[in-house]
Amino acid sequence: MKKCNKCQIEKSINDFHKDKYSKDGINNRCKQCRSDYFQANKEIYRKRTAEWKENNIDKWREQDSLRQKKRRKEKPHLRRWAVLLERALKRTSQSKTTTTYNLLKYTPQELKEHLENQGMDWNKHDIDHKVPLTWFISETPPHIVNDLRNLQPLDRNLNKTKSNSYSSKIDPDYYSIIIKWIKEEYKTDLAF
Repeated sequence: MKKCNKCQIEKSINDFHKDKYSKDGINNRCKQCRSDYFQANKEIYRKRTAEWKENNIDKWREQDSLRQKKRRKEKPHLRRWAVLLERALKRTSQSKTTTTYNLLKYTPQELKEHLENQGMDWNKHDIDHKVPLTWFISETPPHIVNDLRNLQPLDRNLNKTKSNSYSSKIDPDYYSIIIKWIKEEYKTDLAF
């Protein structure tokens, strides 16, 4: 238990943020008091942050780059989830009109679980489309192109050599959904 310096209420240690500069390693103000203070001064903090960024743009870019690298290493599925959508939209001549989740119809966590259940190694594998992106006609909805049933992990080198070819059978239910979205010249090549 610890007493907050602001509200003077004794609270659980879990109600305080860590602080490596304090003697006990815990901030002197509880989370709620800190949040209230921040909310009351939000515009001041935003302005101060924007000014710092403007005056320290090189340092900010360096820090941002490090944050992005750390995030990609710790949670690679987040970036790959977004890239799946970006590539599908580009290939089908569309633009992003709503959130990634609304367009793909699944979360990054669902993508992660789906691929890892198939042996995905985020350092060695790419996300392969069983039916290549280029086989779909323009305006194909992104959730159809990137349906989890169309995605599999594939060794990076193998994925490069596979290129625009169809190599893995697809689920019959998925076939019945996509056949109307496939370019005519590829329809006879599909197998399930």
